[in-house]
Amino acid sequence: MSMLGLVFMTGWHVLDGADGQLARLTGTTSEFGKVIDGLCDHLGFGMVYVALALALQPQYGTSIWLLAIAAGLSHALQAGALEFHRDNYDCWVHGNTGKCSQTLDPIELDFRSGVAATLLRAGHCVYVRLQHLVSEPDNELISAERELRGHPDRGTFGKTYQAHSLRSVRLWTLLSSNKRTIALSLSCMAKIPILFFLYEIILLNGLLIWLRRTQRRTNRNLRDALLNYADGTADRTAT
Repeated sequence: MSMLGLVFMTGWHVLDGADGQLARLTGTTSEFGKVIDGLCDHLGFGMVYVALALALQPQYGTSIWLLAIAAGLSHALQAGALEFHRDNYDCWVHGNTGKCSQTLDPIELDFRSGVAATLLRAGHCVYVRLQHLVSEPDNELISAERELRGHPDRGTFGKTYQAHSLRSVRLWTLLSSNKRTIALSLSCMAKIPILFFLYEIILLNGLLIWLRRTQRRTNRNLRDALLNYADGTADRTAT
């Protein structure tokens, strides 16, 4: 059963990545689609936590639900931080400006009214606030980034951005869903599925704290490089 579950979850990851690629190739991307995609991802993993808790309840009692809830909340915070830093990297290195740092202002979804629009807009605002809370964005860096977004030499700075942040982004991917699926499969194969909850709560939260500290140093280096680059650009323009 563990192998069958791994096969199904692997298929889910493949299809989850394919729909985004298809939307980009066909030019049908939208903020609404991004919100729905993230919501489906969290609901999908939420069903995994519920299934594990139900399976473990006869052995551990109702207290297992506390672990499941703690693991789910940890997952949401960790995924938000990963998405924040990965999107910024994609914005600068690959030129996908739709993924640049988001503000805390409410977004306008693709439909203008209705209960669904209101709930999705409110949910998105809460999620972005959680992202900012756990990601600890550097406001000076974000402001400097925005000043260079329309600059013709922006692509050149993208290479500098990549050089400073590639290692950091690779470390953030340790919090990705793919790694969780592997950990879940291994814990089930070992017949100790509760290890997955402990993995999320203890190991990944500890990793999140360490990554936040590492990211502060990366942000300082990026901010200095970007500001120096902006000053150099201004000098060249003036001459």
